[in-house]
Amino acid sequence: MNFAFTYGSGTTLEQVIAFETAGRLWSTYLTDDVTVNIHIEPSSTLPTGVAGGALMGIEADESYATWRERLAADGKSTDDQTVLQTMPSNPDSFTAWVNEIGPNGMTSNKVAQNSNTLNLSRANAKALGMRDGQDSGLDGYILMNDQLADLGLIWNYNLNGTPPANSVDFLSVAVHEIGHVLGFYSGVDASGWQITPIAEFDDDDDDDDDDDDINGAVELDPRGILKNATSLDMMRFSNEGKLDLVVGGSPFFSKNGGTTKDADFATGVDRNLGGDGYQASHWKSSGGILGIMEPDINLGTRRSVTRLDQQALDVIGWDLGTGSVNLDALQAQAKQALADRLNVTVEQLEATPTLVQQLTQDRSQDVAFMVEQSQIYEWRRSRSGRSSGWWHEINPAAVTSSVDTELSTGWEVSVGTDELTNSSQQTVSVANQGTVQDTTDTGSSPLSSQISDSTLNSTLFTTDSLGYSIVRLNAIDALSPNYLIGSELINLGLSSVF
Repeated sequence: MNFAFTYGSGTTLEQVIAFETAGRLWSTYLTDDVTVNIHIEPSSTLPTGVAGGALMGIEADESYATWRERLAADGKSTDDQTVLQTMPSNPDSFTAWVNEIGPNGMTSNKVAQNSNTLNLSRANAKALGMRDGQDSGLDGYILMNDQLADLGLIWNYNLNGTPPANSVDFLSVAVHEIGHVLGFYSGVDASGWQITPIAEFDDDDDDDDDDDDINGAVELDPRGILKNATSLDMMRFSNEGKLDLVVGGSPFFSKNGGTTKDADFATGVDRNLGGDGYQASHWKSSGGILGIMEPDINLGTRRSVTRLDQQALDVIGWDLGTGSVNLDALQAQAKQALADRLNVTVEQLEATPTLVQQLTQDRSQDVAFMVEQSQIYEWRRSRSGRSSGWWHEINPAAVTSSVDTELSTGWEVSVGTDELTNSSQQTVSVANQGTVQDTTDTGSSPLSSQISDSTLNSTLFTTDSLGYSIVRLNAIDALSPNYLIGSELINLGLSSVF
């Protein structure tokens, strides 16, 4: 397996080396003949305490029957054969427990539902031959927090010795986030793609499900709950011996149809429904015993990929390697490869770390295309209760900060109807990249259909005496943390949470 990492402006040499090393680490464990394309970018806009997060490209609504056929064709290991021999007898659909939907939204009651489709990360689909393994489109997008100093913390980039007590180990985070892109994620988290904020670092409500708006709106995928199921969820069971996509409960990872529990999964961020406060796209928090895909990591520690992490990826379609890992050697290879790309020596690269900025690039359009093609990211519920697209349709009642952003030629921005005030829909069609400032929405007059300048700064709308600033129209800026799977948060007292 190969990785093709690209980097946004401001990514440091140490961070580039860490991701290149993390890629080589995963390539030691996994041997599929595919190239996984991931864009990395530092971010100052992640919520307080968040260290990083991953957004996967998704192959949505894939045929369950086809997935089983490809899994059988790909199966090489003993664990693969165990999974195949203990799958449900119906090759065309599966049954799983899900949360029942009541008149006020999701409840803690569970019901059995059937589905004949599931979702895969693009990278996972490549491993199974369900997408061209050398497809050059983005398979994932990872944000890393560049504001840890605000919490009195630092990133640790040193592979030798114990990380400082006030540090978050960058390599551990990088390896973890890549694991999500490879397919370690659960559809249980898909009812809003929530991060997992810790109460003392976040002003949201205690269940962190983003449902504390004035209308009591809930965030549900309109395609149906079970449509969110993933390949990893086909190994997520409960004591009833049935696939379990319920928030809460006691779900566990099993390779033999639920007969044997190999490890516990995290149960979801919504504590009101019985969740443990961690995204379900992780192992149960256990202090590092289970693996790199646990939801939390203690400050001043380094995590490793365990046999359990490898088994989980193996049984969803990846092929395991047998090579041993030497981090120092992998890091040396990463440095040499970077130096070669820049046509300098390793010594010159380390002496002039800013050289790495020559490799950075703006991939806003590519991220936007990945999100659009993934389909599942084309919906969200704002705090005003209305559904809106992630970048091309902005709900002014939900987005209020004013940040300079950039639009690309051909994008159409629909402001939409404000459900709070019933103001009329307004649309900006970007013909040439341009600027609009202090535009007043009277409730009847459309915005200019042509924009001629270079940047869309804070565009202010005033609706029934309520002022809103439209922001984050740039594809990358618009990636709400709600869509980041495996976002890592920092607990100053005890731990960091992935």
